[in-house]
Amino acid sequence: MACVLAVGLALSLNACKDTSAQASIDSFRARAHTPTAPATSSTTLVPSTTTTTSTLPVPTTTTSPPLTVDAGVVLSRGDNGPGVLAMQNRLVQLHYDIPKASGSFGASSVSAVMAFQKVQALPRTGQADLATFAALQTATNPAPLRPDSAPTRIEVDMGRQVLFLYKNGALDRILSVSTGSEKRYCQERSCGLLAHTPRGDFTTARRIYGARVSKLGTLYNPVSFTGGYAIHGSPSVPAIPASHGCVRISMEASTWFIREVPLGIPVHIVQTPTPAITVGTPVTTTVPTTTPAPTTAPPTTVPPTTVQPTTVAPEPTTLPVPTTP
Repeated sequence: MACVLAVGLALSLNACKDTSAQASIDSFRARAHTPTAPATSSTTLVPSTTTTTSTLPVPTTTTSPPLTVDAGVVLSRGDNGPGVLAMQNRLVQLHYDIPKASGSFGASSVSAVMAFQKVQALPRTGQADLATFAALQTATNPAPLRPDSAPTRIEVDMGRQVLFLYKNGALDRILSVSTGSEKRYCQERSCGLLAHTPRGDFTTARRIYGARVSKLGTLYNPVSFTGGYAIHGSPSVPAIPASHGCVRISMEASTWFIREVPLGIPVHIVQTPTPAITVGTPVTTTVPTTTPAPTTAPPTTVPPTTVQPTTVAPEPTTLPVPTTP
């Protein structure tokens, strides 16, 4: 419309001045191009640049604040919310085994927090308190125990009671474990057997999907590494060594571990210094299996001493190690 009016005006002016119609149209075209150019440049990407800049800070702000927790607040199993989600995301960044960061504090979160506390030499409670949150802020990957070994390997740290899985030279997962209790136990007619996990360098030799029942109990998804010893799932993975000799991992971890770990890779069972940590009251909650046994026994007044071997009774149901072919 503006173009039509402008052309009409140009033609009428040219008629008065007795100039040729073609000349006036040419001069109009020259003038008409000039205003168009500024119009385009004024609509340039200025607004979009501003929008992009403001978008970038958002994720950073959202992620970090929830990692702080008020003094006296302890997150534990059954808790939900942004604090739990932030804790889970941070544990996943540090390679602890949480299948899905959901904001709900479940069994896998208890295991992951426990593993983190073992690595950081914190009280092994499986609950996230102020000290645990503070350590999460600054934690880095632990140093490998056998950097000279194959890029894909398993390292079991006997002192800290954790397992490190390396894939292609990089730390992939850290799991809480429970190894041989170094206590004597009875199996059928034989007594005085030592619940000991062999130290040394081995390889993954055999795997059995599902439950493997033996004389000492049931192993879930066992991956054997020497003789009858295996890394396997167990319903009970306490904060301390409690097995008959196998390396216990959580039931949930055992389902992916057996699939992802190839046969023939190195397994290094390394005796590291045991941290001077008293597993205080919280552990009683974590390992209820060990506590009830003595309580049942007292009725027989004379054998309190005889009763203590029964502490091993809960383990059979969980740990069928030495019998594995």
